[in-house]
Amino acid sequence: MLKDLADLKADVLFGHNSENFDWEFIITRCEVLGHPFNELSQKFFRFPIYKRKKPATLKLGGETETYYPTVVWGTPVLDSLHAARRAQAIDSNMKSANLKYVTQ
Repeated sequence: MLKDLADLKADVLFGHNSENFDWEFIITRCEVLGHPFNELSQKFFRFPIYKRKKPATLKLGGETETYYPTVVWGTPVLDSLHAARRAQAIDSNMKSANLKYVTQ
């Protein structure tokens, strides 16, 4: 996966719930299997991919949520769930922020 990601040379990495699920799953699974993710990612990227230790804040109307951003040097990592949740905080008619509902 990391080789394919590096070969793509993407301008932006975009996922839905990738910050709180996908990246955490991939990093943790590599660690469980005995392969430190930072070492694996450094084989294909100039700098290793990592989760920032300082939390970022997502503002959702009157409330806030924290998450730990994924850092891929030189490439923004975006999560469409964050945009959907912000839209949901503004529009009370939006029933869900899950991917199936948002794409419909």
